[in-house]
Amino acid sequence: MTSKAHNSESLLNRKTPKHHPRGSSTSTVRESFARHIEDTRFPRATDVVEIDGPDDTATLGDLARRLWSCGWILPHDCCDVLEIPSGSTYAKAARLILSESR
Repeated sequence: MTSKAHNSESLLNRKTPKHHPRGSSTSTVRESFARHIEDTRFPRATDVVEIDGPDDTATLGDLARRLWSCGWILPHDCCDVLEIPSGSTYAKAARLILSESR
């Protein structure tokens, strides 16, 4: 028997339907992104984020690129951490994270 990391495709390589009404993000990507922002308080694009267990990780920047056009609303606490208006989208947060990494 092989480990989960070897027998499953990485979350970031999985295809999402192109017809998704709010962009190409999955709930797992959104939840991982938001959880890291809430827990870290000073998020950076280079931070390593656990997605679906310790063997499934990505950088916050990788998640941000997946959320670039996500129209879902970011949780209020995340907006506070990032100092963006409450009700902002994941796309706005993603773009902020990526812009600060330059």
